[in-house]
Amino acid sequence: MDPAYMEELAKRATQQFGAQALQPQQSPVSDEPYADPEGMGLRLVKGLFNVATSSSKHPSEIDEEIRRVLTMNAVSFRANHWMFECHWQKADKSVVFTIEVCRIATLPLFGLHLNRIAGEHWLYKALCNELTPQMKL
Repeated sequence: MDPAYMEELAKRATQQFGAQALQPQQSPVSDEPYADPEGMGLRLVKGLFNVATSSSKHPSEIDEEIRRVLTMNAVSFRANHWMFECHWQKADKSVVFTIEVCRIATLPLFGLHLNRIAGEHWLYKALCNELTPQMKL
């Protein structure tokens, strides 16, 4: 493209939308830890969270609640800071997934980010639909 034409487009965009119109868009998920006063090292996440996976409780209380529900439902897990690597098996079917406690951007809330690593989609969905209502967030 013609550089003069690109300059003209940039000038129009700046006039119409302000200087932030030309700023690169950020990813909805940030890998930068949240710089909170307590130094918890939680990842700051921009995105959608529903009521069942968000809470105003302190992250350590959320951590205890996740441990309680996973243990109660016979889900084996390994915790590493705010990330839980989980494995659930029933008969010949299994699901591997993670649960991460994150800081929700723009809100004074914390959320759970669930991610399937391996296993059937429908089995993972059913397991999440069973686990999240049991958590008292």
